[in-house]
Amino acid sequence: MRRIGSTWSLLILVGLMAVLVWCTGCPEQPPETVIVEDFAPDEEPLGDPIKIGAVFALTGPASSLGEPERDTAVMLQEQINAAGGVDGRPLEIIVRDTKSDEVEGLTAVR
Repeated sequence: MRRIGSTWSLLILVGLMAVLVWCTGCPEQPPETVIVEDFAPDEEPLGDPIKIGAVFALTGPASSLGEPERDTAVMLQEQINAAGGVDGRPLEIIVRDTKSDEVEGLTAVR
């Protein structure tokens, strides 16, 4: 029973860390809208891809949470790349499965 509690604790900790990292970059006030005239979303992104690692529970007891999270990450990757990428570079999300196990999750993160 302790092992399941540890898994949830790890998932909550990772979620809180993600929120903290996201919020530290949040400006106090929303930025002004910037219009970029040479933006062409139909063009393919240029340069090496920006790689982001994502660790989700795709199998095991927590897979009901991990699968929608993975699908959302892939959807956002497609939307960002369709809009021209990030600073002209494509985005690549690398997904790893924790198998709803904290040891597998730590191994995937490392």
